Amino acid sequence: MKKLLSIVTLLSATVFAANAQTSDVKTKIDNQIIKMFDGKAVVVETENKNNLFELEVIHQSIEKEIIFTSAGEWQSTSYDIPKSDLPEKIKAVIKASKYSSYSIDDVDVIITPLKSVYKIDLDKLFGDDITIYVTFEGEIL
Repeated sequence: MKKLLSIVTLLSATVFAANAQTSDVKTKIDNQIIKMFDGKAVVVETENKNNLFELEVIHQSIEKEIIFTSAGEWQSTSYDIPKSDLPEKIKAVIKASKYSSYSIDDVDVIITPLKSVYKIDLDKLFGDDITIYVTFEGEIL
C-alpha cells in the first residue's frame, strides 16, 4: 500500500504542482483514490480541464476515469464494461421499452454522488443510433 501511495502521490504531484494547487487538495484527492479502490488502483494520467481534475486509473485491469472539482470534491467515476456484463434486468427493461428494436452496442458505467447509471449506446439497422441512460434500478431516464 505504501508503494501505491507513493505512485499516486508521485503521478498526481506533477499536475497539481504545475497548476499551483494547494497540497491540501492534492492530499484530499490522493486519499479519496486510495479509499475508493482499497489502495488497489494505479493513477496513470492526470489532467486539469475546465477547473476539473480528470484522473485515469487502472483498477482490477479496468481503465476508469475519475473527476474531481478544483477543491478536490469527487464528481464522478466512469468506465466501460462489456455488454455481456450488463445485468439481465437492465437488458429486459430495454427489450420491454420503445427501444426493443435496437441492439446494444456499447455500455459505460457512470457513478456520481447522486445517481449511478448505465450509459448505453444502441444501434438500429437502417435507423439512427442513440444513447440512453438507465439507472441501476432499471429506470430509463
